[in-house]
Amino acid sequence: MNTRQLQIHSWVFAAALFGCSLSFAQGDTTDLTGQDVTAEQLVEALNIRTRGIEAKCSPYQEQMTRLTRGIGVKPEDVKAAEDVPAIEPARTASVSATFERNSATLTPETEKLLSTVAVALNSQDLSAQCFQLAGHTCDLGDDAYNMQLSRKRADTVKAYLIEKGVSEDRLITTGYGETVPMVPNETEISREKNRRVDLGALAPVAMEYQ
Repeated sequence: MNTRQLQIHSWVFAAALFGCSLSFAQGDTTDLTGQDVTAEQLVEALNIRTRGIEAKCSPYQEQMTRLTRGIGVKPEDVKAAEDVPAIEPARTASVSATFERNSATLTPETEKLLSTVAVALNSQDLSAQCFQLAGHTCDLGDDAYNMQLSRKRADTVKAYLIEKGVSEDRLITTGYGETVPMVPNETEISREKNRRVDLGALAPVAMEYQ
């Protein structure tokens, strides 16, 4: 199968981190798909302004483990976003990142984009935050295949960001397959926008807002 939320879409992160995206508090979404995204734009879209907070992501890791362990949900049975084990981000951003069609292999364009994402995540403004990488696909192909592909793309993005110095503990992945399109899957351009990965900023545990 083959953005205020900054989703990494068709990640063409077209992933657009497939196509990919990033988001703020629920409903706070920044669409940066189709743009030459900068680290500054990402920081602005994802920064949860806090003070005196250090990154503490283990509670989120534990929560995701609880959500995914023993739930018995098969990829072919997932028909809606609410069926997908995921954590509610505080902010989200969407950006375009391309993968080879029917592949989780990053293109050179997407690697360039993710290098910028890594700079943003490693910045002082975002260093105390944890992030969820959510993979998405368009509607072409089998539901179960798309679910698995979206997860692979999110995992591929995570691996690349780790290579660029982002702590593995700060990154949680999930896949939505084709269940959360950004736009209707009516044209190839819209499908490219839906092939993405959303980068969701998770609120620091026991955080204090500025």
